[in-house]
Amino acid sequence: TIKTTLDLRVQNKLEESMTNLFNSNTPTQAGFSNGSSTVEDSQTGQIVALMGSRDFNYPGFGQDNAAIAFIQPGSTIKPLVYAKTFEKNEEKPSFGTGSTLVDDNIDALYGAKVKNADGRFKGTMTMRDALAQSRNIPAIKAMYINGVDETIDYIQNAGATSYCTQGADKQAGLASAIGGCGLRQVDLVNAYATMARQGIYKPQVTVLEVKDSSGSVIKKWADTEGKRTMSAQATYMV
Repeated sequence: TIKTTLDLRVQNKLEESMTNLFNSNTPTQAGFSNGSSTVEDSQTGQIVALMGSRDFNYPGFGQDNAAIAFIQPGSTIKPLVYAKTFEKNEEKPSFGTGSTLVDDNIDALYGAKVKNADGRFKGTMTMRDALAQSRNIPAIKAMYINGVDETIDYIQNAGATSYCTQGADKQAGLASAIGGCGLRQVDLVNAYATMARQGIYKPQVTVLEVKDSSGSVIKKWADTEGKRTMSAQATYMV
């Protein structure tokens, strides 16, 4: 007997929401044909609902579990990049949400021109506004300030353990500041949960208890205090 963390009430609501989304005009307007979702209880690390695709029976890719596939996370990685910038240490200046970076035309990625989604550059911006508006150039500069390897280690330690670990992704460099590496959605969700816990990492869990045929408990989950991998101040600022 296996008792999982799935909360059927949340799962049913998630499936209803996904169905409503794909019955709307949004996928056509935004240009996507599939979706996945992971819902985690941020206090315990338990996955309470998950959909790997829009519908398990959907032709072509319904049975693919995109929640555990390596897919580029895009701008959803930026909050973790900025959190690293907000961490205080003696080796770099102190940055806050009102510190400024310049959103300008740079050739930062190995000679490739970097653009924003709107094709514009907004000049000097606070980090607060740069993250809120998801500007690419300030995020790249934030990672440059932190150090690429240091930022990736920070992101992985927060819970996004699979980020920049596959093949050529290991050489992504500053492109990883704007989601240029593959990452499993379940891992990204756990990193966000670490931020919700004010910087305390906990391992993700899907199974609460396992019993054998005689009813003896083989495995039983117990909550832990977790481990601090991000400062409470940095997570609050994000």
